[in-house]
Amino acid sequence: MVRNFDPSLQTGPASIGFAELDAVSREHPVFVLNASGHLAHAGRHAFAVTGIAEGVMNPEGAEFVRDGSGRLSGVIRNNPAFSKELSADPAVKNADPVKALIGRETVKRLVRARSVGKAGIVFSLHSDFTLTDPNSLHMIRRAMTRRTWQERQFVLAPGERVSVASAIHAVTAEAVKDIAVLETWMGGEQVFGA
Repeated sequence: MVRNFDPSLQTGPASIGFAELDAVSREHPVFVLNASGHLAHAGRHAFAVTGIAEGVMNPEGAEFVRDGSGRLSGVIRNNPAFSKELSADPAVKNADPVKALIGRETVKRLVRARSVGKAGIVFSLHSDFTLTDPNSLHMIRRAMTRRTWQERQFVLAPGERVSVASAIHAVTAEAVKDIAVLETWMGGEQVFGA
């Protein structure tokens, strides 16, 4: 596994896929995480060992990018699509989240929602790798519990937990202000209209 690939800052191809990564190894899974955390690139063997076949459906909020002929390309957009491959890496699966996030002091400074709110600064919650996923209820729960997706018993800076009301407000009213949502539908009914 390689991380922090950023073609905007590095020389070389703008994207990498099966052709480039299969040239690295056809015997070992090759997985490259983009610096943004929103893109990943994997070789065919990485797809094979995690059971991702040609006919795979795109998870909600994510995409297995296909080439011009409709075949998988090795490029993956967003965590719901690449979390299976990422989690298959023993180094990730067995990682200590604190060490993986570069120590306890750094962890205390991540996503400081409660501190920001106490300072009178309005905040919103959105989907981003790796603390939250595209499910609003998961975002609310994670903001309240501060439990990470990888290590369910690990609490990321417990002093930064927010109340139910703050988390719901951050996902709804404040998020609407941040992204200029014109309407929201749930269960076939319009629940918000600008």
